[in-house]
Amino acid sequence: QNPRLALGFAAAFIGRGDLIVVGLFFSLWVTQYGGDQGLSTADSVAKAGMLFGIIQLSALIWAIFMGAIADRVNRVTSVIIAFGLAAAGYGLMGQVQDPFGPALIPIAILLGMGEVSVIVTAGALVGQEARASLRGAIIGVRDLMAGLGIMFAGFLGGVVFDAIGRTAPFTMMGILNAVLMVLALVVRFRAGAPSVENNDEFQ
Repeated sequence: QNPRLALGFAAAFIGRGDLIVVGLFFSLWVTQYGGDQGLSTADSVAKAGMLFGIIQLSALIWAIFMGAIADRVNRVTSVIIAFGLAAAGYGLMGQVQDPFGPALIPIAILLGMGEVSVIVTAGALVGQEARASLRGAIIGVRDLMAGLGIMFAGFLGGVVFDAIGRTAPFTMMGILNAVLMVLALVVRFRAGAPSVENNDEFQ
């Protein structure tokens, strides 16, 4: 009955999926690539850790700005922005051939921005739409969707990693974020106004 709340649940699902793909498959990809280039396991892991740190530092810093944006625009609009950033970051990462090349750094920064944006805006949207009388149950369902997203992305990401290639999990998440961005656009134009009182500034 509330498409904005459903969108928030979908964002929680995909946001945690985004997070687990980075946590599981980025380091694995870089470590295996380093071995292919003749690096020792220790050197490959160290390189993967440095690049992973760039992604997470980007996410940490951008979370402040994304939170401010989510408070100043329609919450569905903020989710659209988040899905767009995530689709771009994951999609571009899926096209990288050399994770040790200089092109990876800006893509890693964009990936971190997209990763945290979906998580921040999902929480903001669900919080806006959660009625006080059902808030506990709604937050519980959001967390359930997040857990399902972790399992989905971990399993399917592993399948495409083995079957298609090392960057396939990132391409997969890029496509899923793009699809949800389109659905969020539909929600924005058909049912974008918040349903909770005292949110007139977002209408």
